[in-house]
Amino acid sequence: MTVFAKYEQENASKPPTLTEGKVTPQTLYRFEQGCKRYFSVKSVTESTDQISRAIAGVRDPAIVAWFEADNENLSVLSFADFMASLRERILDPDWEAKIRREMSLNKYSLSVDFQQWADNISFLNRLLPKPEKRLEDAALRELLQNNLDDDFDEEIRNSETTIRTDTIKNWMVDVRRIADRRRRDIKRVRDAIAEDKEAYYRVSKRPAATSISTDRPRPFLNTTNGSKYATSTNVPKLTFEERQLLNKNEGCFKCREFYVDHLAGNCPTGFPDAKTYVPLTKEMALAAKRKKEGRAAPPSRASTSRVAAVISRSPSPDVTASPVAAVLSDDAVSLGDEDDVDPNVQVSDYKLPHLRFDCIVHGADFASEALNVFLDCGSPFVLIHPSLVESLGLTKRRLPQAEKFKTATRNPVPQNVNEYVWLRLSIPSSNWSAKKVMALVCESLNMKLLLGLPWLAKNKLVTDHERRTCICKDSNIDILQPCVVSRPKRAVMSKDKLKQIKLAKMDCLEELQRVCDYRRQLHAGRFECTSPVMVGENMVAAIVSKLEKSEQMRTADRELRAQFGAIFEPIPHVDLLPDEVQARIVLKDASKRITTRSYACPRKYRDAWRVLIQKHLDTGRIRPSSSPFASPAFVIPKTDPAVLPRWVNDYRQLNDNTVVDSHPLPRLWT
Repeated sequence: MTVFAKYEQENASKPPTLTEGKVTPQTLYRFEQGCKRYFSVKSVTESTDQISRAIAGVRDPAIVAWFEADNENLSVLSFADFMASLRERILDPDWEAKIRREMSLNKYSLSVDFQQWADNISFLNRLLPKPEKRLEDAALRELLQNNLDDDFDEEIRNSETTIRTDTIKNWMVDVRRIADRRRRDIKRVRDAIAEDKEAYYRVSKRPAATSISTDRPRPFLNTTNGSKYATSTNVPKLTFEERQLLNKNEGCFKCREFYVDHLAGNCPTGFPDAKTYVPLTKEMALAAKRKKEGRAAPPSRASTSRVAAVISRSPSPDVTASPVAAVLSDDAVSLGDEDDVDPNVQVSDYKLPHLRFDCIVHGADFASEALNVFLDCGSPFVLIHPSLVESLGLTKRRLPQAEKFKTATRNPVPQNVNEYVWLRLSIPSSNWSAKKVMALVCESLNMKLLLGLPWLAKNKLVTDHERRTCICKDSNIDILQPCVVSRPKRAVMSKDKLKQIKLAKMDCLEELQRVCDYRRQLHAGRFECTSPVMVGENMVAAIVSKLEKSEQMRTADRELRAQFGAIFEPIPHVDLLPDEVQARIVLKDASKRITTRSYACPRKYRDAWRVLIQKHLDTGRIRPSSSPFASPAFVIPKTDPAVLPRWVNDYRQLNDNTVVDSHPLPRLWT
């Protein structure tokens, strides 16, 4: 499958990017225009600088290798000549002929907007690089007129409205006005036809037939005039909704009964009685289905229940197929008062809610969506709907072999699943992130996402249906009932505990004082040995020796740099590297504020810390801020007390709330 390159640019102040893949003339034209906008905003006028910044945004290694191989000749060109060379290098040899052929074959019909169609052809004309190869306004207007629909072109020529032909802009405005009027007329006629068709199904009558069944109500018999023949009024015609309902529930269009084993042509019952006839509803279809299957009616509620079971078709006839999804029950149907209903039976005896939990599904380019996900412990797959795949921008990949599914209904429809995506989700309330799993893209899924056994197994989740918990064995977090992780509060000591600590400190100081007094008496009269003080010639000799050593070090440094001159040379392409690079940090919970009290600093290090802060302020590394976020900091003293301590910031809570980037590190030897 051919992968096409894409043009990306956040705004005009950012350099454009051309991704890897096959480059089309449309993509290359947009990339060129994006470069020109970027040069205009950044005031880049030098051709060499323009070419270097443009090639820096190309991600295709083949194009970069072509530029590096002929850098000396390409760098001296103007930007327009460079783009012409780039078109000749990466586009097909006959791309201009293909563009002109596409312009001539692009016919207009009233099913599309005229202005959009004309702008598309004008854009194709602008793709041609040389002005002499582009169509002039007169030739372009003639091409547009020749590509019009025959009937519409004849209508324009015979129109009473004057079509201005002095400029192509005025011609397009007049023709668009006529095209929009024709499109409105066509829409009005189609709406009228649809209304007449609906009224035909709703209002038209059909003569009734006499029922021959003995168990159905007979039509009204008129016995006043002694006639033995039955007379009845006409039964209302089936509406469009009733026909759809009978089609879906195996009904008969004549007797209007659901789930019968005959059709209207061989119906033994006949038409229903017009006086007792009631319009068909979904509740009647569900009641007939339960009666046929011998099931009892559910408790009285508002809406119906729906089934979304999917059965995986096994490749071998000896292996039993496994279900993918379970029954999705909404609400039950009210069937009135039943005499044989046991009042002691509770809903909780035969029905429990589904296992669901709230999470955030992560996609490409920092896209995410909050969902209430359905957890199916009996599904051997993880299924995802194509709409969720498109909204998150996930990349579809092909399975090594197609998986076959069929819905668990009366008339199952086999379906094949050939694609999958990598899925990753998290629960921000408990700072828990799931591992990536493969999710099969299933169009027949009636929900956005269904998590099956692969997701449970890979994340080491244990489900307890009795307690309705789903606990991770590694972190001991229940994803169905996540708790908010908060920092433990500092324990408050009692007064007795503080008094004991104070007494222990006093005892320690007394013992230390006794030890110091004993050692002072033990070493009384003894003096510490010191090195002799250098005076006169000895001091001068030491200074001269030190200077000689420093001169030797400088000589050795010059010799080392001369021997390995290639290593110490400055990097030649430092000035060509992009300098407008921005980093984006994605938070798991953007509304979470991290405010932590600062750590205590010993008094003897406060002056050194104050000097260190002022040093960073002067160099511009930090600045004063009034942000609601605050992370604690502390200093670590070094062995040399004359050196400033090391400054350390505690960003552990901020890192826990940050989505970690997952990308491979570049290899230095490539």
